Amino acid sequence: MNAELKLRPKPTRSAAAAAHPFALRTQIDVLRGHATVVRDSRLELQAGSAMGIVGRNGVGKSTLLGGIVGFLPTHGRLSVFESEVAHWPTHRRAAHGIALVPQGRRLFGDLTVAENLRAAAISRPSDGPEFDVFTLFPKLRELLGRRAGVLSGGEQQMVAIARALRRRPKLLLLDEPTEGLAPSIVQQVTDALGRLRAGGLTLLIAEQRLDVVAALCDHVAVMRGGEITAQGDASSAEIRERLLSL
Repeated sequence: MNAELKLRPKPTRSAAAAAHPFALRTQIDVLRGHATVVRDSRLELQAGSAMGIVGRNGVGKSTLLGGIVGFLPTHGRLSVFESEVAHWPTHRRAAHGIALVPQGRRLFGDLTVAENLRAAAISRPSDGPEFDVFTLFPKLRELLGRRAGVLSGGEQQMVAIARALRRRPKLLLLDEPTEGLAPSIVQQVTDALGRLRAGGLTLLIAEQRLDVVAALCDHVAVMRGGEITAQGDASSAEIRERLLSL
């Protein structure tokens, strides 16, 4: 894993943080099939802040996000903006303000970029902050008529983030958003996520690049073997030591 831990000043908490003390609180197991893959995951994420979930491949980061968004079954308590959502279907969680940018982007490859973006408008959006995706990613305008399947990985990631933002979420989950991207594109994505956070969006980011986590996140949760083994302020000595040992 990238072990660069240069910490940048984080954006100040937005008014959303005062309105909603907690965007997310979890105490859940997450299952795949009949097997418990993530055990007793306890997180607390304040509205308007950002948390990074870090760990090597296979430790359960994607599984945890899948449980939160509703793709995978869970046991336990799961609160999003003060509502207990553990038994809600995925579409109801989305309407409540959760959106996911999945690992691998998962765009509709045979559809154009414009059609992929329109697909997000099939159901009613949430009431989260509204962003102009063409200001966030100016290159999107020239890509609107191209099929998503022929885009580069960086272009696809821009479309995937823009598609999620069309849902106007209040809590955006991102699963390995910089995976496989060139360094210049990693910086573009990191800068864009920083602007989203500054605009009031709460972020939960599963990420292996520690420099990206350090740039964006107030708090870090470290995962090993399906469990959160440490969490705390991203700048604390304990967390820095844990991160450097990954």
